[in-house]
Amino acid sequence: MPYAARTTAQERSVVDTVHRVFEAGQHLVLDRLELLCLDVTQTASRTVRGVVLTGAGVVLLSGALVMLLAVCVTLLDRVMSLPAAIMLVGGVVAALGAIALMIGMQRTRLDAELSMPHPSIADGHGRGDSRQ
Repeated sequence: MPYAARTTAQERSVVDTVHRVFEAGQHLVLDRLELLCLDVTQTASRTVRGVVLTGAGVVLLSGALVMLLAVCVTLLDRVMSLPAAIMLVGGVVAALGAIALMIGMQRTRLDAELSMPHPSIADGHGRGDSRQ
C-alpha cells in the first residue's frame, strides 16, 4: 500500500472518529437539555398546583374568619351597643394583623440579610485572606 493512500485512510479514520465524538457529545448535551426541560416542567406543575391549593385555602379561611367575627360581634352586641362591638372586634383584628405584618417584615428582612454575602467574604478582604 503506498504511503499517500495509507495516510489518506488514516486521516479519514481520524476525521470520522472526531466526527463521532462530536456527535456523541451533541447527543449527550441534547439529552441533558431534554431532561432539564422535563424537570422544569414537573417543578412548575407542582408549584402551580401548590399555589392553587393555597389560594383555595386562603379563600375558605377568609370566609370562616368573617363568620367568626360576625359571631363575636353578635355576642358582644348583648353586652354593649352594636357600633361599639364592631369597633372592638375590628380593632382587635387590626392589631393582630399589624403585629403579624411587622413580624413577617422583620423575618423577611432578616432572611434577606442572612442570604447576602458578608462584604469581607465577598471581597476577599476578610481575616482568613492571607494576601492582605
